[in-house]
Amino acid sequence: MLYFNCLKQANGGENVAIAKVREKYFDYFNISSQTEADKFVLDFGKSKLGRELIELYNKSVENVNHLKEIESSPYFTQRLNEAQLEEERKIAAKKEREKWQGVISEKDAIIAELKKRLGED
Repeated sequence: MLYFNCLKQANGGENVAIAKVREKYFDYFNISSQTEADKFVLDFGKSKLGRELIELYNKSVENVNHLKEIESSPYFTQRLNEAQLEEERKIAAKKEREKWQGVISEKDAIIAELKKRLGED
């Protein structure tokens, strides 16, 4: 809902809307002390979304073993880093080029064969 409200305020500008959301809730992801956490709760706990974020965060971090489980889950351990992702993109692009080069070669061979046949008739 927050995003859509920001999108409306930004007259449909997605980048502006995203920036507004980040601006509003950046502090939530940048808390490094109990004092900052308490201030965040006072400031953002007034809104429904702020309360939901606070509740979600509290549930997520209340069990250290759960955090360690999440940290070692395949979702995090098997994700590609940016360099690996770029390499995968290059490989995919090369395969795509090779595929189209094969298609073009086949097309050229068909055209040459048709020209040959037409020339013979």
